[in-house]
Amino acid sequence: MDRPLNRNTLMHAVGSLLAIIALAYFVHTMLTYWAQASNLLLQAKVLLGALAALAALIIGYVLSALAWRQICVSLGAHLSAPATLRIYFVSQFGKYLPGNIAQHAGRLALSVKEGVAAPTVILSQLVEIVLVMSLVAVVAAATGLSDLLEAMPGTEMFTGTRLIMVAGLALLLMLLGIWLLHRRGQLGRLLRSLRDLMFSKHGLTHLAAATALALANTAFATAALYVIAATIAGTGMLSPWMIACAYTVSWLVGFVTPGAPAGIGIREALMLGMLSASMMPAQGAAIVVVFRIVTTLTDLLVFVAGLCLARRRRAVTAV
Repeated sequence: MDRPLNRNTLMHAVGSLLAIIALAYFVHTMLTYWAQASNLLLQAKVLLGALAALAALIIGYVLSALAWRQICVSLGAHLSAPATLRIYFVSQFGKYLPGNIAQHAGRLALSVKEGVAAPTVILSQLVEIVLVMSLVAVVAAATGLSDLLEAMPGTEMFTGTRLIMVAGLALLLMLLGIWLLHRRGQLGRLLRSLRDLMFSKHGLTHLAAATALALANTAFATAALYVIAATIAGTGMLSPWMIACAYTVSWLVGFVTPGAPAGIGIREALMLGMLSASMMPAQGAAIVVVFRIVTTLTDLLVFVAGLCLARRRRAVTAV
């Protein structure tokens, strides 16, 4: 007898379908403008810009890992900086697996091996997700989300009162999450841990440091996209605020879409639509392609670096 389709499976199926549709849209657009985009991709200045973006993203990775460490320390965990980099670098590659949970499960397993209690790791990741998503959403709003959406063709539905409706839906989803935690008996423990985190001087200090590091990571990622965009489209009509908004909005939507590994498809389609509002579609397509290549290469290099750090630690321990 077949097992009934549960809600998580349904959500991942819908998310995967959305990712496939978005990816198909992006591929279609890319093929339409490939003759122009391919010439842009092969320029020497674009390759140099890609290398600069790669360096910025690697720095952002380190900052993001250290931000998570600050959250762990605020919760009473003892986690060294080298151990943090090993865990974070290796586990983050799991985001390319469907479901958007492999990186968190991997980080949990590796952290427990380092002696960190499992509940502390889980709570640190929950705090990290809420913190990063909140910061990214604030940056998106501060850099002109409404103006950018109004400039995009066919997005009138997102402006004005519709944005309020979207915010209301986000609030309902948050309340649903709180209710589910309550049903599972986890809400009380979570609130007590957050209370200890928020109302202690020790916790606030480290949480403030985590916030600054996470915000710096967003700044470096935005700078990476800006460098790539500047080498392809020039700086004449290029606004840093528009680039920041395009990056944060596409990242946020890609992150919350279940079933889209590393936001593939969703982020490209959304970023392409945003960039095309202020430049030629061929330029926007080239920028998105280069940025995805650079981010994927960054993830791979960081993963290899994490494996090397782990191997070095084993070698030192064995001596």
